[in-house]
Amino acid sequence: MKHLIIRFSFLISLAVPVFILPSCDNTGGSTNKETDLLLNEDNPATALTIGWYLPLDYLQKIVGPDFKPKTAKADTLGVLKLVITRGEQYVLKGNKHENFNSATLLIEVNKPKGLFKSPPKNIDNAYVCPVTIISESLPMAKIFHEYGFVTEQSMVSLQVNESDDRINVEAIISSGENKLIARCFFEDLPIDDRSHIMVVNQTRPMYKYFHGHEKYNRYLSGKGRIDAEGNTLLTTLGIQMIPYFFVLDTELLWAYDFE
Repeated sequence: MKHLIIRFSFLISLAVPVFILPSCDNTGGSTNKETDLLLNEDNPATALTIGWYLPLDYLQKIVGPDFKPKTAKADTLGVLKLVITRGEQYVLKGNKHENFNSATLLIEVNKPKGLFKSPPKNIDNAYVCPVTIISESLPMAKIFHEYGFVTEQSMVSLQVNESDDRINVEAIISSGENKLIARCFFEDLPIDDRSHIMVVNQTRPMYKYFHGHEKYNRYLSGKGRIDAEGNTLLTTLGIQMIPYFFVLDTELLWAYDFE
């Protein structure tokens, strides 16, 4: 099966990397060495995840032959997620940097086997990551470049407002006349949770990856809609249906190491 190359009118063509995460400690930090990329308790981030269930054979064309999309619904559907994140500070290789906004496209896959001599243990989730949208001027973007991950530049914003017992969220990805706008709200109580993920680039045969801990307060029952103007990630992927789910993570901590 040929590897599907996605082309965006405001992005370049994509090579596909993979994304995986681990169960985190109370600080979100690494206990073995200085963590490459860290969000600590002093400056947690916020992330909105928007999800669709799509045919497995379609997702297989995107992830390529070395990965298998994970069955997420019925026997024929997998999951694609768009994760929009906003943070006021992050730590990269021990140095603090201010402010970032990013949008990451993820496809959940089965845990890869036989690709790495010493893969991370106890992985909760694995993802293929076709692209991360982030300002190329940010130091964070440079470490993704260093390890072969595809990044593209567009304006990304995430606004979260609380009123009474309701949280209203607006996320925007825009470039020129092309704009993707997500608006949703949450009225449920959050769940304190954590996960261990791993993210692998797909530079065959010399794969590289990052992995680490995530910790967050998660709201699971969002309701909302997406509007698109011009050519966007969704129109390029041919996604016309409304999202199946919206998830909001607050007090988000992470500790990623690149290998």
